[in-house]
Amino acid sequence: MGRSARIDLGLFCQPGSHNRAGLYPELFICRRQRPGQRQSRRFRPLRRLQAACQTLVADVGPDRELRFRSQDRTHVLGGRPGVQSGQDAEWRRHQRLYQARHRYRERPAVRLQYGGWCFVGEFLAANENLGMERETMTEARSLAWLVTATAVLAAFASVKEANATEAVAGRYIPGAFAGPGAGIVPPTPGAAYWAMSNIYYHGEASGQVPFGNGSVAVGLTGDIYSMILAGVYVPELHLPGNWTYAVQLAVPLGRTAASAELGPLEADQHVTGLGDIAFAPLVFGWHNDAMNSWVSASLTITAPTGEWKEGDLAFIGLNYWTFTPAIGFTYLIPEHGLDLSAKFGVDINTKNQDTDYYSGATAHLDLSVTKALTENLSVGAIAGFLDQIEDDRSAFADAHDGFRGHSIAVGPLVKYKAKFGEKTEVDLSLRWAHEVEAENRMKGDAVFFDISGKF
Repeated sequence: MGRSARIDLGLFCQPGSHNRAGLYPELFICRRQRPGQRQSRRFRPLRRLQAACQTLVADVGPDRELRFRSQDRTHVLGGRPGVQSGQDAEWRRHQRLYQARHRYRERPAVRLQYGGWCFVGEFLAANENLGMERETMTEARSLAWLVTATAVLAAFASVKEANATEAVAGRYIPGAFAGPGAGIVPPTPGAAYWAMSNIYYHGEASGQVPFGNGSVAVGLTGDIYSMILAGVYVPELHLPGNWTYAVQLAVPLGRTAASAELGPLEADQHVTGLGDIAFAPLVFGWHNDAMNSWVSASLTITAPTGEWKEGDLAFIGLNYWTFTPAIGFTYLIPEHGLDLSAKFGVDINTKNQDTDYYSGATAHLDLSVTKALTENLSVGAIAGFLDQIEDDRSAFADAHDGFRGHSIAVGPLVKYKAKFGEKTEVDLSLRWAHEVEAENRMKGDAVFFDISGKF
């Protein structure tokens, strides 16, 4: 039976210390004691990471070495005993003794399965050659660095890129535009309308970061609440036929919370404030009373007015412009009290100049079928479909075949028309969209509560 040895490793963060990018604390992998030594509080840093988290890309080479790229450089760490590189030698100068109780704060242990059990905080292995210090340290470095660089940073820093576009749920949430009258543009010249939309979305994503013969689980969670104040104005224009022209403005206020987990390690953040304002300068509608049908065409421009900061897990804005051409259709069957509506649009995004990440265009379709039970109460069903039709463009996306997103959501709808006096009417709409399928995106549930009326 081969000799066994035990090496305790720790993941530490030096308070107040930041890397060369000035954004993230330096991470150290430290060795606590050798086999047979007395318990000691002295730690030996094996490696230090000084790379901006967003630009880190890691994989495992044929000799179990860790390859990762930070900024415009490539580093190779670990691998077979005796295999060293010029980049690896550069990091050796950071190996010096520190007093952990004076300068470092220990993180909880994380369990990783790699043949046997491997911990950040503890490494236990059995190997015929493990008695050799050089081989033991090479194996320990490879294991510890892969946990640190690939798993921890991927979970905490790549939450945006891990969802096919740089947001927890992108600009569009499936089911957002579903509902009766989706293709109707108010036909009354000079009229103004208001709406207040409340949206709550909870989504989760989980996956496995591969490592050797095993993997480590990474979990991502996002919560979005947004209250959108919108207004529609129909100018007094006399267009030919049954055409109508309108303009629309939507101002969102909301709160976004995001968290990333790796075993017992967790990072979370939330932000509240003004979101990205949307303005639709072109909204055209056409109706045919004889056929009980309405058609709309619009162009919406969303500006990056919301708060956004590079490196944050949670943010209100997305830091890029979006142009959304859309068409809508509504068909009424009065004798059966049915409303059949659909809305199709494409989100065309600009590049996030701060991260150099381009979120590919996404197409989305919302459908609804509504049945009037009484004069004021209607019930129905909705469905939302999202399909990314263009690849994302970044170092991360290029390594994952464009990282296109896809999602399908279905759910119920209830609408009630409340009357106050003889002239005031307020429409109340409640719908729930449950995502039954999602790829490269968060998967969860959305609740929409809309209140609208006429000034």
